[in-house]
Amino acid sequence: MADLRRWASDVDARNAEFRHRVDEALDAEIDAHGGWVTDGRRAEIIDDVRAHLLNQLRRFGGAETWR
Repeated sequence: MADLRRWASDVDARNAEFRHRVDEALDAEIDAHGGWVTDGRRAEIIDDVRAHLLNQLRRFGGAETWR
């Protein structure tokens, strides 16, 4: 909960968390599919991570400043 509050108020922390989540999701996808991910799947993962983080931030009022 404290992390969500920090991400809601600190753009740099929010962007770093987004990047971290994208990296984790891509690594999992690469491991699951033999070492590669298509550009289309990469874009889907990024969109999914963004949507999930935005939903979390909306609860704390931080989504307006981050797209």
